[in-house]
Amino acid sequence: MRHTIKPVRQAAWLTFMPWLACLAGLLAQFRHIIFSGFGQTHGGVGDGRLVHFTLEHGYRWFRQIPLHEDFWRPPIFYPYPNASAFTDTMLGFAPLYWLPRLLGAAPDTALQWWMLIVYGLNFFAAYVLLRKGARLSVPASTAGALLMGIISVAWSSHLQLFPFFYVTLALLALFRIFHEGEGAPGTAARRVWIGVFCASGVSQVWAAVYAFFFFGLLTAIAVVVAFARSKTRRMFVQRVRCDAGAWILVVGLSTAAVVPLLSRYNMTAEETGYRNYNPLYVARPYSWIIMGPRDRLLGWLQKDDGPLPERPRSHGIGLLTFCVAAAGLIAHRRRASVQVIGIATLGMMLLSTTYWGYSPWRLIHELVPGAGGIRAPYRATMSLIPAAVLGVGLACEGALRRRRYWLALLLVFVCVAERFQTRGTIDKYFLREHVAAIAERVVPEYRAFLLVGTGTDAAWVNEDAAWVAMATGRPAINGRYGNFPESYEIRHYDRFDKDDDETRRKLETALEEWLDHWGIARSEVQWIEYEALSRAGTRPHRMR
Repeated sequence: MRHTIKPVRQAAWLTFMPWLACLAGLLAQFRHIIFSGFGQTHGGVGDGRLVHFTLEHGYRWFRQIPLHEDFWRPPIFYPYPNASAFTDTMLGFAPLYWLPRLLGAAPDTALQWWMLIVYGLNFFAAYVLLRKGARLSVPASTAGALLMGIISVAWSSHLQLFPFFYVTLALLALFRIFHEGEGAPGTAARRVWIGVFCASGVSQVWAAVYAFFFFGLLTAIAVVVAFARSKTRRMFVQRVRCDAGAWILVVGLSTAAVVPLLSRYNMTAEETGYRNYNPLYVARPYSWIIMGPRDRLLGWLQKDDGPLPERPRSHGIGLLTFCVAAAGLIAHRRRASVQVIGIATLGMMLLSTTYWGYSPWRLIHELVPGAGGIRAPYRATMSLIPAAVLGVGLACEGALRRRRYWLALLLVFVCVAERFQTRGTIDKYFLREHVAAIAERVVPEYRAFLLVGTGTDAAWVNEDAAWVAMATGRPAINGRYGNFPESYEIRHYDRFDKDDDETRRKLETALEEWLDHWGIARSEVQWIEYEALSRAGTRPHRMR
């Protein structure tokens, strides 16, 4: 791909700019973790703890610690043999978590380090993409990378969606593979980048499927766009034909690497079926722009008393950021890379949005392999992020070329200020004590245990059970992932008020049916009632 932008002259001190920007973003976004002495943590009491449980289970599987010898059989949903296939495996991100654990960090502390490391990788992957892929200057690349870092943190309420560095690395590989003109890599280097592209995809699918699916679909649309333009079609065909052997070899190896995962997912799909198409979970036009109720400009539209519906949840990039990015892409629309990325992103937006009750996503749900497993199609809004990062970088580059440094600073400030959001934190020591208090009640002589939450607003019972299983070395009957085993009716009755005898009887019946199915005696399972955490008591900002 040709790069026609004249580079901005670099000063020696600019070498430190990306490092300082990354550090500033890290201190700002994770200030509650860092300045509390790692006492506070992000992630939440619900989904965050389940993702953390998956990371910790992967670490214990890696170490072959008892109860975790089989990766696909975590100590929940006992004794179901394939529970890990109900969720993202997180294995592609796991080594970043294993490192602090191997160095002696406790699980909750290792998660905090994992988040800091992921932020840094998100930042520098975006920086290298803009600097070496799009050939932007250091200040413009730093601006785009800072935006990527801040955007990624907004997705950290679902930790499996927080890392974006594999996607960014894959896009960088495409830039290098199809680069033309001065600085284009030689044949050997291109083949290395082909390997990087496919390895990034394999790592992503073994980590989190949502990003793999959405960005894979975006890449497929980009290929169609490249073929539709005569100039890019010739370049695309010529490069693929030239490296056909490398593509065949690497794609073949990549396919073999993901087959074990796909076979496991297919097993659960055959048992539980695919998800039904639900129009309430498909993105609306505003979903791409509004960042949700916390959006400083438009969040009021989606608050409880706002005019927009609660569903689907919005994960947009922000109105001002959208405008700056669009301006940057339009101003540099003559670049082939900008045309392909811009048109492909627009196509992705059109295909995954609902219009007056109808969405093309229904066809994708029915026809594209794997789409039936996507529970929240509105998360397709994450596919806008690469174009936004590139657009903001290009907008800043244009201002710098015209020596309008004040404008470049203003563009960065506007995007960062709009995107900057404080994430809620939880006191990790409180959670340690909470789990330890439950674990003390587990009797080792029982084969497994069932946690039963009592209270008018009981919540997070399954998350508690998962971590109690970790603490005690005894598996839990409880479980919650993206799906449930067939006939697992326990999930409907595992929390109730103390005086609700009817629900108690239903839970006992569901438990006996589950145990009978697996040939386990009721006397082998310990029933533990406890006062569970309440949703009202665990909402952000802090739990002291």
